[in-house]
Amino acid sequence: MEEIISYLCPYLTTEQELSVVCGTNDDLRKKLQKRTEKYSQVHVLGTVNNVPQLMQASDLFLTKPGGLSTSEAMAAELPMVLIDAVAGCETHNLNFFCVMEWPSQPIRQKQSQTP
Repeated sequence: MEEIISYLCPYLTTEQELSVVCGTNDDLRKKLQKRTEKYSQVHVLGTVNNVPQLMQASDLFLTKPGGLSTSEAMAAELPMVLIDAVAGCETHNLNFFCVMEWPSQPIRQKQSQTP
């Protein structure tokens, strides 16, 4: 996760924001806060009680394929990028949520709408 966040930050525009919820992982939260301190549009959070609101405000959800978070994102119809799956239930979730083939027509339509 640290590498992904570090990679994304320089590409964020002033109109884009990145919220990272670390939950109870204080070590990760502290590391990410240090790595992202020069990016005002990056918000590194610990434990939060407003996950539904954060998901509603999001365009994309980057997460491990755990049970609860992926179920919440699916219910919110929030597109997901699943990373760092470990053996067991996360691997099963990853396989369940994977899209093996994208419908080409909607992608082409979206590309043609991009300036």
